[in-house]
Amino acid sequence: MAISDFDPEILQDFLTESGELLEQLEGDLVQLEANAQDLDMLNQVFRALHTIKGSASFLDLKPLVAIAHCTESALNAARNQEIIITKAEMDLLLEAIDVLKVQFDELINGSNELTEADPALISSLSALGEGNAERSAEPSSPDTTESAESTPDDGTGRSVRSLNLDSSKTDLIDHLASDVDDTIEQIQTRVQQLSDPAQRSAAACNLTDLIEDLVKTIDFFEIEEMVTLASALNKALAGVESLDDQQIGQLAPRMLGVAHLLKEQNAALVEHQAVSWPVETLLANLDAVANGDEAQGFMLPEGCDALTALGIDGVQLQAGATPPAAQTTAPTPAATET
Repeated sequence: MAISDFDPEILQDFLTESGELLEQLEGDLVQLEANAQDLDMLNQVFRALHTIKGSASFLDLKPLVAIAHCTESALNAARNQEIIITKAEMDLLLEAIDVLKVQFDELINGSNELTEADPALISSLSALGEGNAERSAEPSSPDTTESAESTPDDGTGRSVRSLNLDSSKTDLIDHLASDVDDTIEQIQTRVQQLSDPAQRSAAACNLTDLIEDLVKTIDFFEIEEMVTLASALNKALAGVESLDDQQIGQLAPRMLGVAHLLKEQNAALVEHQAVSWPVETLLANLDAVANGDEAQGFMLPEGCDALTALGIDGVQLQAGATPPAAQTTAPTPAATET
C-alpha cells in the first residue's frame, strides 16, 4: 500500500504522537551519552523507540520500521548489559535518529516513498543488538525464524510450530504477552456490549482503541498467525455501527471466536510456539457479516456463543468434536422485552 493510500487522520495522529517521541528521543540520547549506565534513561529511550516502531508497523512503513527495529535491538542489548554504549555506539544511535527524522520529514511533506537507511548502519546496529560491538559487515539475520511445521494428530487441524525469537523479543515476551491477554479480555467484554443498542456506540469506540493497540503489540512479535487474526478483528469493526441487531448477532460471536483463538495463541507464544487453525471460512464469514452481507451459508443460531460460532465456521478446538448445526436462513429476531 502506498503512503498516499493511508487515512490522512490516522497518518497525522502517527506524525503528531510519534514525532513528539522522536524529539524526546534525541534529547534523551544526549543525556544518556553523559551517563551510559543510566538504566532508567535506557529504558525510557527503549520504550519511546518501541512505541514509534509499533505505530509504524501498523501503517506498514517498512523503511521506518527497519531502522527503528535494529536501533531498538541495540538499546535492548545495552539494557541487558550485553554491550556498553561508548562514543562509537552513541554515534550509531544518533545516526539512526537522523534517519528517522528524515523519514518523518518526508511523511510530513507528503512523499510517497521513504528514504532507506544505509545498509551498513543497519548491519552495525544489528551487530550491537546481538551483543557484538565489533562486527558490522555481516548481514543481520531475520528477527524470527521458524522450525518445520508440525500438526499434532488430534483431528482438529490445529498446527504448532516452534519459534526462535531474538533477544529483543525474548526479554519482553512475558510482559507483552500479559498486556495482550488483558487487552483481549477487555475486547471480549466490549464485543458482548455490542448486542445492546444502548451501549453499541460507546463499545465500538472503545473497541477501536483496544484493537488498534492489540494489532500494534502483536505486530512487535511478527507472528503471522496472530497478526492475521488481530487484523481481521480490526477490519471487522469498521462498519459495526451501521449494522442492525440481527447482523450484530452474526458478527459478535465470530469476533469473540477470533478473540478466543488469539488468547490460545498468546498462551502458546509464552512457550515460544505459534499456533494456527484452518480459519479461512471463519474469516470470510466475519468479513461478510461485518459488511452487512450474509455469511456463506452459515447463519449462527440466536444467542450463539464463541465456541459454537467457531465450530459452525469450521474451527474445531477439541478432537472428535462434531461441528454444531448451522442455520441456512437468518434467525428470527428475538421479541423486544418490555
